Order: sequence, then C-alpha cells, then structure tokens
Amino acid sequence: MWPSGPKYADHPASRSAVPPDIARLTIYRIAPEERWQGSYRSASLQVDGKSFGDIPVGEFRIQDVTPGRHVLQVDIPGMPGTCELSVEMAGGASYFFEVAARVSYWWAGQPGWALTSIPFVGLVVGPLAFAAGTAIESSGKTCGGPFSIVSVDRDSATPKLAGMQSPQ
Repeated sequence: MWPSGPKYADHPASRSAVPPDIARLTIYRIAPEERWQGSYRSASLQVDGKSFGDIPVGEFRIQDVTPGRHVLQVDIPGMPGTCELSVEMAGGASYFFEVAARVSYWWAGQPGWALTSIPFVGLVVGPLAFAAGTAIESSGKTCGGPFSIVSVDRDSATPKLAGMQSPQ
C-alpha cells in the first residue's frame, strides 16, 4: 500500500511554527543502500512506550509532544533487539530522527538465512540460526535490532524528506 498523505513540503506541520509549549518530532525512514532479507520491512516506532505506528521505507511521521525527556524506540515485533534513543526536547523546537536498517544486524542473520535452502532440516534450523545470530549481534546494545534511530539536524533531514509522504 502506497502512502496517501501529503508530501513533506505540503504537510501542514512542516510549514507551521512550533508553539512554545510543545516540541515537534519528525521521524523518517530512508532506503538501505543495499537490499538484504528483511531490510525493507516496516519499522515499528514507539515514543515513551506508546505506539507511533509503523514506518515503511520512504515515509515520515510528525508528532507534537510535550517538552522534556522522551524515549524513542524502533524495532520489528517478534525479532530480537530494539534500538532506543533518549532525547531531551525543548518547547518551540523541531527535532528530526532518521530510521535506517542496521547492516550488522542483517549480516549476523545471513548464515541462518542461507541454511533455509537445505531441504527439510533447513526450514527448522535456518530460522533458529537467524534468530540466534541476530540476538547475539544485538545483545547488550542500547541500539540493537534491525534498525537504528538517530538525531539529524534540519539541514541534513530536509533534502531526504523532500520526496517522502506521510500515511495520512
């Protein structure tokens, strides 16, 4: 399903001033440089533990929040690892965050993915090996899992957002 919402430049929140009693966050998802198994799946976003929706490649989400400390999380439910970013947001300001596939995570699962080509046994062993490889790769990391989320300045984010659409 293709997004049906406005492009970034046409989105009302991208053009309006941010009131002093709120902080505005824009989260967007870039395409991976190379395509790996699963790297194009939608990322699941949470802000302070509450669902912010899924974000496929080439889309963005804008949300107004109260000023203060917020925790952003990105993952794929049912897959090992989560990337978590804690940020302090001031009122009257806009913040940009980029979600991208973590190459090391997907490479850690490739031996398991390769095993799935072995008749019969591979269908059981392959997914288990994929899960084990990715779980080990993400173990103990604040930003583990299939995706990263990083803070980006407005000047770097704006050109990437230019061709993206929101889902609403």
